[in-house]
Amino acid sequence: MIGLAFQEHKTNFTPAIDIGWRLKRSAWGKGYATEGAKRCLDYAFSELGINKIISVCTIKNNKSKNVMKKIGMTKICEFNHPEMMNHSEYETHSCYERTKEEYESK
Repeated sequence: MIGLAFQEHKTNFTPAIDIGWRLKRSAWGKGYATEGAKRCLDYAFSELGINKIISVCTIKNNKSKNVMKKIGMTKICEFNHPEMMNHSEYETHSCYERTKEEYESK
């Protein structure tokens, strides 16, 4: 799965449209997440007229953070995800964002 979702959990940057991916392990490292995420960004900005997209992952998820960087996103913060409060090893997340203005200027 690679796609967009509306997120409204309580943080400083929500409500927002989030881009995310969940791929089975055998698909990792083949560029599918990056390619699919690029297409989703293009669709969000060009067709849907969304002005800002975020993406979040646990602070230990370096593979997802690398995808976020490859698609031109910038880290804006680390936060304790309100839906992970009972799972301490997964609680702290990184949040990245990209704006339509940034997308159109490149």
